[in-house]
Amino acid sequence: MKKIIIALIVCTLLVPVIATAGYSFGFGGRIDPVSGGLEFRAFIPIKGQTAWFVAPHGIGIFISDDNNRDILYSAGLRTGLVFVQDDWLSPFVGIGGGSTGQIYNDEKNLAFGGRIFVGLSISPLQIFARNPEYVYESGRFKMDLDTGFFYRVQKNSLNQSTFADTRTRYWFPDIGFGLSFNW
Repeated sequence: MKKIIIALIVCTLLVPVIATAGYSFGFGGRIDPVSGGLEFRAFIPIKGQTAWFVAPHGIGIFISDDNNRDILYSAGLRTGLVFVQDDWLSPFVGIGGGSTGQIYNDEKNLAFGGRIFVGLSISPLQIFARNPEYVYESGRFKMDLDTGFFYRVQKNSLNQSTFADTRTRYWFPDIGFGLSFNW
């Protein structure tokens, strides 16, 4: 129930962002050390070709039968600024946070953390577009590469006990990767 309430709060907070996003939206997949999964992006123009982005992402699998229960999930939220958004090479900077979890029968492995990152968004098809009419259309497909600093707390437990093992990790530089289609 707690996770449903948190998801509803996040979705409610995103309604004004989505309603005022006049520039573009994006959808794709994301992998980074804190969380990953399917990502939806909303871009809000700030000045010129600079835009603020808000990108919730997540994925989950739930399998249950009479003998066991398996749950895998990953969810997070990224926000930041992207510069020169319409060019084939767009730098960006931001912060993000997320959580991952694996529950197998009575074993729980949960992690949460945050990261600060900088990166480049590349439009590989736009590089090769010769006709000016197709430059904008070919720039909709983007590949994101980013690096930064992440901090993560991992908690593990066995047999319905409290969290028996807690580990804290941080890493610099880390790496993140994403693919998206923007419109």
